[in-house]
Amino acid sequence: MRLEEAERQSLEPQQVRIRVRAAGVNFADSLMVGGTYQVKPPFPFTPGLEAAGEIILET
Repeated sequence: MRLEEAERQSLEPQQVRIRVRAAGVNFADSLMVGGTYQVKPPFPFTPGLEAAGEIILET
């Protein structure tokens, strides 16, 4: 896994943007990346079951 910048996507109704201040890499995330978790999202995907931050209000 690696950290990289991504292009900001436009938000759909009922969605919010979160400025992530901390994120954890847990066991389930590592299994998902390795393809051994029971849920196998199609690549590319962004793992991340744990995050803390603040909601960004955009107008």
